Amino acid sequence: MTSRRFTSHRRSFLTSSVGIATVAAVGPPVRALGQQATPAATPVAVEPPDMTGATYEFQLGSFTCWSVSDGANAGPFVKLIVFGATPDEEEEAIIRETGIDLSQLVSQHTSTVIDTGSELVLVDTGAGAPGLPETGILADNLRRMGIQPGEIDMVVLTHGHPDHIGGTVTATGNPLYSNARYVMAQEEWEFWTDPVRVEEEAVPADFLETFLATVDRALLPLEGAIELVGYGEELLPGITTVDARGHTPGHMGLMVESEGEQLWVMGDAALNPIDLPYPEVIGAPDINPEQVIETRRRLFAEIAGSGNMAVFNHFHPFPSLGLIESEGDAWAWLPIEVEDDAEG
Repeated sequence: MTSRRFTSHRRSFLTSSVGIATVAAVGPPVRALGQQATPAATPVAVEPPDMTGATYEFQLGSFTCWSVSDGANAGPFVKLIVFGATPDEEEEAIIRETGIDLSQLVSQHTSTVIDTGSELVLVDTGAGAPGLPETGILADNLRRMGIQPGEIDMVVLTHGHPDHIGGTVTATGNPLYSNARYVMAQEEWEFWTDPVRVEEEAVPADFLETFLATVDRALLPLEGAIELVGYGEELLPGITTVDARGHTPGHMGLMVESEGEQLWVMGDAALNPIDLPYPEVIGAPDINPEQVIETRRRLFAEIAGSGNMAVFNHFHPFPSLGLIESEGDAWAWLPIEVEDDAEG
């Protein structure tokens, strides 16, 4: 497979330095109710991109950060993840209004690494193995960029879905990031370690067996060692937890700040850029739809108002970074432009 590396030239994320050349609107247009677009003839479903070696380095004040890929999915599975709990009539209305082609949806799996100068922090460990098709390459991509698992000082788990915790342990059940403090929201831990509650609340039912198996394999071995935290807590100087509940009962984001610059690390608070103009779109893994919508509106407004960058694990294109712009009663996603220096 072709090795890919996305380069940034260590671009600063100060709002004043982010211009037209560094962000570009892509994907569906902002909501225009009543405006209809006629979709083009449906092409063959898009193939998932090869994310081997896909990393993106950027500077946040004095912190050096990276987006690091765990892989990507495409096709009907992504439609299920993004729209799977959205009523058919709402989905059809969005297709009419935007012309979006669901066969072309791509879902990235992007983890974030933050080097504060004294601590190396990894946010989410990817799918591990066995994981979803085309995923599970995070640890290898970290090694390709020169980071060995034992060099990670802190692992923050945004939530307990398999594609975010599956890479926490080795095949023998020992922590892969052996020298790291593991951190998760207490509400999230309490949910996933209660099998009865998971069976009652975790949707969709078809994923239940995988959810429980991954918790047993990759989360429970951390019992007694994992650090359970609340929201608004400073984990390290410049890294504070953010309440992003809804996708899961204890879903947690981060606000990273250095020298006046901020990066919002939002996990699965939104699953696709379509969620910005349409925050009411509910995906199959969204456990509490009403709270998902409320959380999105709160976070989108706050991030847009801050003028700072955000990263969502599954946003395409990689590196899943961009700005949120207010557009009336909705929002638009402005992904950063990056140089893809892949050859061949």
